[in-house]
Amino acid sequence: MAQDVSPEADLLEVYTSVWNTHDGAALGALFSADADLIMGNHPRVEGREAIGGWWQTYFSQVDAGRMGKFVVVSEREIAPGVRLLNVLSKTSGSDETGTELPTRLARGTWIVVERDGAWEIAAMRGLPAEGEQRVAPGTDR
Repeated sequence: MAQDVSPEADLLEVYTSVWNTHDGAALGALFSADADLIMGNHPRVEGREAIGGWWQTYFSQVDAGRMGKFVVVSEREIAPGVRLLNVLSKTSGSDETGTELPTRLARGTWIVVERDGAWEIAAMRGLPAEGEQRVAPGTDR
């Protein structure tokens, strides 16, 4: 897997940290105001606040012990301050009884933009990783 050495590596680090708090609004804040999100076969979600709401609903359906790791496997500059990232994710952890949760693998394509010296997610598409049988983001409960 690729080593994060790009300027947007900080964004990925913050994204991972926030994702692991399961705070949908805080995760939504990492997106640009006009961002959009498509996960699996779910409808397209538009706008930072709506994306935060989508994540909050998602997190309400998974165990608090589910933690994520996200790695940029490739990146390409589209234009100055605009990059396409291919991201792999792995989520796992344990439920409130200590039972190990099934590992979930996913892949995503992110468009990130630099605005005022900071990177934001302008578009995110997420799918199960190759070989995963899930069509939609799963639930733990």
